[in-house]
Amino acid sequence: MFSLIAIDAMGVLVAMLLLVLLMPDDGWGHIVRWSAPGAGAIVVFIQSAIAVCSGLVIMRAYQEGDPGLDFGRVLIGTALGLLLLHWSMIWNDASSILFSYAPSVLLFGSIIALMRHLSARSWEALVPSASEAPRALFIGEPREVESMMQRNPLKGAHALVPVAQLDLRHATLRDRALVPDHGAMTRVENVLQNAVHEHDVDTVLLCSHFEDHELAQIVATAESAGCRVLCLSRTHLVSRRSPTVRTYDHTPVVELTQPGIRGRDVVLKRLFDVVTALSLLVLLAPVLIVVAVLVKRSSPGAVLFRQERVGHAGRRFHILKFRSMCDGAEAQVDALRGDSIYQDARLFKVERDPRVTPLGRFLRRSSVDELPQLFNVVHGSMSLVGPRPPLPSEVEAYGDRSFLRFDVKPGITGPWQVNGRNRVASFDQVIALEAAYVDGWTIWRDFAILARTVPVVLRMDGAY
Repeated sequence: MFSLIAIDAMGVLVAMLLLVLLMPDDGWGHIVRWSAPGAGAIVVFIQSAIAVCSGLVIMRAYQEGDPGLDFGRVLIGTALGLLLLHWSMIWNDASSILFSYAPSVLLFGSIIALMRHLSARSWEALVPSASEAPRALFIGEPREVESMMQRNPLKGAHALVPVAQLDLRHATLRDRALVPDHGAMTRVENVLQNAVHEHDVDTVLLCSHFEDHELAQIVATAESAGCRVLCLSRTHLVSRRSPTVRTYDHTPVVELTQPGIRGRDVVLKRLFDVVTALSLLVLLAPVLIVVAVLVKRSSPGAVLFRQERVGHAGRRFHILKFRSMCDGAEAQVDALRGDSIYQDARLFKVERDPRVTPLGRFLRRSSVDELPQLFNVVHGSMSLVGPRPPLPSEVEAYGDRSFLRFDVKPGITGPWQVNGRNRVASFDQVIALEAAYVDGWTIWRDFAILARTVPVVLRMDGAY
């Protein structure tokens, strides 16, 4: 992590030098408020580096693995950092967003992402080649060992080379080709020591569960032979749970945490929802007023349609839409259920619904009927992006896996809407799309779904 922070700070310095040296007199150079070389310049650099790195921390860009190389995550983190640094200037001069702030975010973010990429590639060039990669002895029951040898838990430059496997139940050693036993031995110490020396093993991977005394014996023997010991967590078998080690009164405990939006991510997503929804309500106020008048004059009934839906954590709320059907349409649902385009009772949609008014048909195809849900977003019962909010009657038919859609707030748009909408006729496919969204959530993914929603709405793709 600290090496990555140093790389990011260097990226900030390079970006500042480019701004000042290439364009010192316009907005790009002014955004960093560079002073004459000396102590003032150092202070500006330190402030900029701290601000940008803070934004990257908020975006969780210092986790191990792929998130650190996610350009979208880096770009948004950089944007947050520069916003923190130059908030007063942006507040006093709105034009600076277009002419100074946005170009600077793009430059800083691109340079930081490039330096991260180059450092990662340089590190990979320095790690041992495949022939010198960790040579591993897999220990456990044959079925579990074989499964793990095929999957290889470590990837890329850190991948293990399985050279032998050991079944301690029979204290027998077999090489990867599963040649006949080299001989049974009664003592674990002897078996491990022979395996390490015969196959030049430097890593021991435990694939099965062992009793405490067995585990202590294996670890002590492996370490005395100069091997590192890796233990496969059984929690990988628990669907959608991430193991996290917690310490309570000096006792380490593995906490199984369900993937999803947690902690500061909740604050970030909520802030984005409120700011964007309020901005859209102000911007679209004339459209909302015109549509409300047209709905009122087109047919008898209320302007807004309120319907009970199931949201986050199973809590019920009333979703708001512009009324697109005739008054009393809810009473006709049972009579039309046989005409649904879905075979699954957990989904309901009629392609040529006789209850829909002529104006309502346009509102539905253009998705304008969904705009009042911006009030649901401001209220907090919905999000801009999330799973589809189901009816209580649909939830009654759910299986265990289906309830994962309640791990987050439902959205006006989401993975279902941008991946075919009503053409996705399989409920299991809908759940799979939503599970992938929840498990891999980032604010960048919300941006991407919102961006993909625009052409889908304009094309009226998959809307009835």
